[in-house]
Amino acid sequence: MKRIAATLIGTALASGLALAAQPGSPEKLAARYFAATNEAGLAASWRDWHPDATQSITVKYGGTQPDYHITYAMRDWDQLPDWKSDPAMAEALRGYTELARSAPEITPKVADTHTLITAVTQVDYQWGGYKGRMVVTDQFTVTALMGAYKIRKLETLYDYRWERQMTRNFHTMTIAEIQPEIGGAATSVTFNVPNGLAEIFRWQAGQHITLRLLIGGEEYRRSYTISNPPGAPLRITVKRGEGGVVSNHIGTVMAKGDAVEVMPPFGGFFLTPGALARRTHFFFGAGSGITPLFAMINSVLTDEPHSAAHLIYGNADAGSILFKDELDALEHAYPARFSVRHVQSAPSMWTWHTPWRKGRIDTEVIRAALSETPPVAQDVQYWICGPGRMNANVKTALMAHDVPANRIHMESFGGGLDQDTSVKGCAAEAQVTLSGETHQLRVNAGQTLLEAMRTAGLSPPFSCQSGVCGACKAIVTKGIVHMRSRAALEDDEIARGEVLTCQSLPTGDQVVVKFPD
Repeated sequence: MKRIAATLIGTALASGLALAAQPGSPEKLAARYFAATNEAGLAASWRDWHPDATQSITVKYGGTQPDYHITYAMRDWDQLPDWKSDPAMAEALRGYTELARSAPEITPKVADTHTLITAVTQVDYQWGGYKGRMVVTDQFTVTALMGAYKIRKLETLYDYRWERQMTRNFHTMTIAEIQPEIGGAATSVTFNVPNGLAEIFRWQAGQHITLRLLIGGEEYRRSYTISNPPGAPLRITVKRGEGGVVSNHIGTVMAKGDAVEVMPPFGGFFLTPGALARRTHFFFGAGSGITPLFAMINSVLTDEPHSAAHLIYGNADAGSILFKDELDALEHAYPARFSVRHVQSAPSMWTWHTPWRKGRIDTEVIRAALSETPPVAQDVQYWICGPGRMNANVKTALMAHDVPANRIHMESFGGGLDQDTSVKGCAAEAQVTLSGETHQLRVNAGQTLLEAMRTAGLSPPFSCQSGVCGACKAIVTKGIVHMRSRAALEDDEIARGEVLTCQSLPTGDQVVVKFPD
């Protein structure tokens, strides 16, 4: 059985190593990794790997044998050893060779006549301005019969995520185009990205940028989702709000050629397509919540060709549907892989457009959508972006249909977000590390960490100040804080001590905070 395990590991290693020989941009790396796993007889030297990459492979047996585990790393471009000098690598590939030569002679133990093997390949990368992790899980059954064995592959599951190591500085760029949407109720703004900024302004579908504007002598910062998929021009789409200083300034004052200060893309709500992934994606959006979903849907349809996408989109009426013509064109171009279902709360009788459902996206709407377009793949992901309580309500409805929480991805916007204001906070002494420098400052009772830092004359990163965008994220290494809202953070980030400084109130007399370098 160890030789069988070595076969699986050796194959995974060879496939993984093949990736390194194919240079390319970081966002294409994951897709190339999975493309490599389908090829045979691949080989590459360690020097072709990025020096910060590591790979860990674990094989878990369903029988009595102990787990098999190896880890190896590529540390330096010019001083990497040949694979034969690494014992773990050599053992894995030697097992592969021996198995090919002596397979008929292998007789697994009786207890292992039907063994489930799970091989987990995990690759951590740091590449340019990106960090990421890819996990490939292969499941096999091994059946022994009369001194021979048969390996049957059950499934391969992919989990991979890239995250830009955020550059929190603003850069000036000009507006290439301004386009009114839905009768002027929204505005699409396309930017000219200078060649020198192209690398740090790469994005993943679903991420956002922050604008810094001076309006009437006062500084405003706002985060807006990029409404185009990666590879297309950098574009945001902003819905005008009643009394909204920035959204109305964008819609009425901004013009082609204007200079705007923009922070590079960031955000943890994004979709990375996989060239060989076979998934079904369900998207639930309302109003301008379509902007990240529109970018994601485009990415799936163009860069994940074996997957399907279904959009359930809520609006008041047909006149408020953002990207309607583009969505219709996508549905026409990909009839077997993409569907759109419109849900309208106040449909007009004076329009040709008939919504799929009237009302709002609720439990019954979700049940009907899942029933009409059931998943075509075992790997199903659910993406939600809407205002107020919509996200929580949709998540609750999905979980009532036995959808695992880790397959539900959400981003909120607008008002109506849950806030826990039960804790008022107390006065504290804070130690803040920002841009490599450490500062001591006083936090007054009822004051957030962000407010205290700005009062002290520091310039921490921030944008929305409502807990949605995540621009002000930092790590608390000592002390305890209470967050009024945590919309931009996942549970595992909170477990690591990450906080939103715009929402954090100290609950003790000391707190130590560190921003990412």
